[in-house]
Amino acid sequence: MYPIIVFVYNKPDLTLQTLQALEDNFGAAESDVFIFSDGAKEGNSASIENVKKVRQVIRNKYAFRSCTIIEAAVNQGLGNSVIAGVTQVLQDHDAVIVIEDDVLSSRQFLTYMNSQLELYKGDPRVFAIGSWNYFFPESKSNFFMRFPDTIGWAVYRRSWRFFEPNSQKLISAIRSKPGGVEAFNVGGAYDYFNMLEQQNKRTVDSWGIRWYASLFLNNALCLFPRVSLTKHVGFGENATHCKEPEDIYRQLFEVQNNPAQLTKVTVKESGAGIQAYHRFYGLRLKLISRVINRVSRILALS
Repeated sequence: MYPIIVFVYNKPDLTLQTLQALEDNFGAAESDVFIFSDGAKEGNSASIENVKKVRQVIRNKYAFRSCTIIEAAVNQGLGNSVIAGVTQVLQDHDAVIVIEDDVLSSRQFLTYMNSQLELYKGDPRVFAIGSWNYFFPESKSNFFMRFPDTIGWAVYRRSWRFFEPNSQKLISAIRSKPGGVEAFNVGGAYDYFNMLEQQNKRTVDSWGIRWYASLFLNNALCLFPRVSLTKHVGFGENATHCKEPEDIYRQLFEVQNNPAQLTKVTVKESGAGIQAYHRFYGLRLKLISRVINRVSRILALS
């Protein structure tokens, strides 16, 4: 069994749910877990109190083979925590499974992640394994895409060494590729390049966009499951990034507990997956437009 990293910060209730769901997985008792606990933001009393509560939660007894806790003395931020934590654990392991403190997993999650890491460990085109299929739930099999999952995912040491944290280098490299920006934006489905530029300006803090750019520039792929095996529940005012109370992702799926597909599929980006991705973001834009129109009508009547 490959080791698991759990990144936690200031969500004691969700951290408990995440760890309980994880320990309920098949294979949990044979798994080694590393919990990275970020420090509180200086001067933020609510953050300080919640970090204390989280650190009480992670010291509970869980049904893993081992549990190693690494507590940061100061706040590093999610991006820095993920980059440093994954790099640290991969020094001693060929691959690692990663999950954050607001992600619930199916009982099949660890079985799927470990089996798929084994299946593709010798293929340099496969950089990562994902667990969250929010845009192509009608798929009949696992499939590959050019971008990674960053909710509940796994990565090889051989591929993580290609991670480039410098967003300016990534921007320049993508621009230098013929049609690079359009391809990076999945044919215009989503403006990932703008997100990368915002990361470069420090107006957003996303390790994930830099990880995607690193995959893209190396013509690498991430495996996605036929059905979602994780569910992101970290929405709302206390969330760092996802503050929409009725986020579309949460509306579209539930965690699936039916058996995950464990057999190998052809290592090639899915054309049907690309089409589904365009349909998904087309639907999302329609819903956003509908909300804007509704708000405009309300304001007009005020």
